[in-house]
Amino acid sequence: MDQKINKKSLYSYIIITFGLTLIVVGVMAGLQMKMVAGALSAQLVLAGLMFLPTIATIITRQFITKEGWATAGWHWGAFKNYLNVWLLIPAVFIIIYTLTYILGAPVDFSLSGFASQYGLTLPLPGPLIVLIIFLFTFLFTPFVNSVAGLGEELGWRGHLLPHLLPLGEKKALVISGLIWGLWHVPFVVLLGFGGYSNVWLGALFFIAMATFLGIYIGYLRLHSGSSILAGWAHGVFNSQAYGIWAMIFPAFNHFIGGPGGLVGLVVLGVVAWYSFRLLDQHNLKKISVNL
Repeated sequence: MDQKINKKSLYSYIIITFGLTLIVVGVMAGLQMKMVAGALSAQLVLAGLMFLPTIATIITRQFITKEGWATAGWHWGAFKNYLNVWLLIPAVFIIIYTLTYILGAPVDFSLSGFASQYGLTLPLPGPLIVLIIFLFTFLFTPFVNSVAGLGEELGWRGHLLPHLLPLGEKKALVISGLIWGLWHVPFVVLLGFGGYSNVWLGALFFIAMATFLGIYIGYLRLHSGSSILAGWAHGVFNSQAYGIWAMIFPAFNHFIGGPGGLVGLVVLGVVAWYSFRLLDQHNLKKISVNL
């Protein structure tokens, strides 16, 4: 693998991705669209925004650098990796929200607060609906969300991460995760993404969360060579983040609980640390060459 960073490819991707994102988010902010619960139009636009990193990758690779797709990780990898991700991420969320509850966040298994907020009449007892939705977000929605997740990951872990590898695997993981977190700042500050009461402080929390999560997803990319696996991990994470947990925890301090609060930072920090441990245990030279 070439030990020099392809600055033209790296900077082109970053400029295009951030430029397109700022344009769309600026329009959304002008239209007073907010990334809050119930704002369906904004959520749909957000799903579209997740494909901007792939669009930037296509523009960069096909028209600017003409470097092709050999390093993009466009293959599946081993099935066991997908199964491990499928089980690990929900377990991480169970830990995060158990700690969130211990720290005083109210939990509503009856879903009465959710039903009242949206004027709904529950067809089944709340706890049964909670179980059904949990199984739905575990068994079905990851396959849907991983499509949009891949829209991001072909950019962040498919293009950006390999172009940072000359710095070393760990530095590449941290920097790619940090850039990914910075990309979310306009969402947090201008659109209220993350539900923080102070958007600027919230942006710092979200950058930290994305960096830790990015280290884990980036490790998966390096270990398997697959950006598709990275997209799957992103989809499984989003299925949990925007699934049943938001319904049974209708109100809590987002700086303390949830994946984007202190609790989430600690838990995801452990996951990132363990990813580094695995990085040390595995010989990734062959994997890096295959990028």
